[in-house]
Amino acid sequence: MGMLLVVYLVVYLPMVNNLRSLTVENMHMAAHYKMTILQREINQSVVGSKGISTRSLLKESLYRYRNGELSLDELRTISQSRFTDGIDTLENLKSAFRVSNGKIIATYNNPKPYDEEIPSGNEIIYSIDLQKDELRVISPILSNGQIVGHDIFYYDLGPTISKLDMEGLKGTVVTDEEMTSILSSSSYVDIGDTHVIIEDNSTIYHIESIPGTHEYLFIPAEKKVLFNSVNRMTTTNLLSFFAIGIIFIVASNLITTKLAKERIVALESGREMYRSKYLIDPLTGAYTRRVLLDGKDEKLLTNDISGVAVMMDLTDFKSINDNHGHREGDRVLVKLVETMKDALREEDFVIRYGGDEFLVLLRECDLDEARVIIERIRDSFRLLPQFKYNIDFDFGMEYFNNLSELNSSIEKSDERMYIHKSKN
Repeated sequence: MGMLLVVYLVVYLPMVNNLRSLTVENMHMAAHYKMTILQREINQSVVGSKGISTRSLLKESLYRYRNGELSLDELRTISQSRFTDGIDTLENLKSAFRVSNGKIIATYNNPKPYDEEIPSGNEIIYSIDLQKDELRVISPILSNGQIVGHDIFYYDLGPTISKLDMEGLKGTVVTDEEMTSILSSSSYVDIGDTHVIIEDNSTIYHIESIPGTHEYLFIPAEKKVLFNSVNRMTTTNLLSFFAIGIIFIVASNLITTKLAKERIVALESGREMYRSKYLIDPLTGAYTRRVLLDGKDEKLLTNDISGVAVMMDLTDFKSINDNHGHREGDRVLVKLVETMKDALREEDFVIRYGGDEFLVLLRECDLDEARVIIERIRDSFRLLPQFKYNIDFDFGMEYFNNLSELNSSIEKSDERMYIHKSKN
């Protein structure tokens, strides 16, 4: 019996603890992947809203109105058709309206009255209404460096939130107040920059802040469910352990160790699967924009990275979807990424930034070299024989010296891309 006790303490307990630790880690990887689903949908809505607010013709009309060159009725007549043109391509959009000087000048799908003060900053902001499962995006309209109006969009988050219920984990969105209540009744396990992992006697909780909002993604996992497979396997082996006795200690230990290793391999494979899911775009095979947040942790980006950031946007992509179907539009996106990867080095990054927008990071490259590379990709893309209609993209670029400069370089290259698009 002494030997059994030694094996129990030295082999069995460490094995159980290791299995449980890996199971919990895998649960948090799954929870983090759910956050990427929610964040990807929010980013897509924000990028789409920004695209509506940067249309040159609409901004010009607002600028003339603010300078007294157009009356309010003239502005409304001009703006209504221009505002709604193509707006129905924004996925899950419920309603929207455009306002200038406190006056509504264009609407889409009968939006509800907006009775709150519109922020004065020139940054796009968004918030979540938990009662209605609704995302609200407020996008400023800039012309000649001035804010001439705002677009306000309401998106249905219901389909996105339903995607959070998967693989035995039910995800919900909670407020600051609800978060405080949860924390007061539980003990901390781990605190990160954007997440908190806590537990009580029966449940482990993954809570992760939703960037740009005051809400949190909240995912509870009951321990009895989470550890069910581990407990079943280890309990079976433990009973066999004592039943067979000393004679079969070595054999039972080998069997248990083998099963544990198989379980560990399976959990580690699951962890790699989640990592690939939230870093790789499933349609094109390009990186997702999540790599800009997690790339350093995943050892893909370093502090001393330098090069050129290139923002790209397919030209008149909406007409391809309208005239040839969304499946054909997907094929164009896939071929663009294939063309870029064929022309770039392994150390360069191709990132699907949102919809038909892509970000390319050309490492250790100057602006002249980058322009030659992108123009070569553009020529190859436009000459693809499988498309019997015109395909092209607009782009803008900016140099960055290190990782801390990357975000500002992306913003500048995005502005230059829109200038390039308006000229074309």
